[in-house]
Amino acid sequence: MRSNQIRFRLFIVPICLLLVVVSSCVKIKPTIAVIYVRYPDGSLSVGTDVRLYGQPVSASTSNTTQELRIDVLKKTDSEGKAYFDLSEFYQAGQTGMAILNVDAQNGGAVSTGYIQIIEQESNEETFFLQ
Repeated sequence: MRSNQIRFRLFIVPICLLLVVVSSCVKIKPTIAVIYVRYPDGSLSVGTDVRLYGQPVSASTSNTTQELRIDVLKKTDSEGKAYFDLSEFYQAGQTGMAILNVDAQNGGAVSTGYIQIIEQESNEETFFLQ
């Protein structure tokens, strides 16, 4: 009888540990920014350079030599959108992600503004070139 109890424990304990480990894994969804760029008439702007970047939040950290945590550049595709996967910048447990600057330029036409990034969501904003 004693050996049956030992076998039972040797079987049950690893199963319980495995269930605890598997159930504690949290899936992190991607954090995405999609920037749509259009001309003033509403037509798509293809091949536009779109820069997405953060800035220091206070004067004490606004040293020009400070490296920005997020500073990425993409071109708009045939649908006039630039797709940014910002998942690498998100840390699990972090509340809030960022408000990022957006600069779009195609030839002499430009547009600037901001996009609020919410973690683990697809964030979209449209900008019109001037």
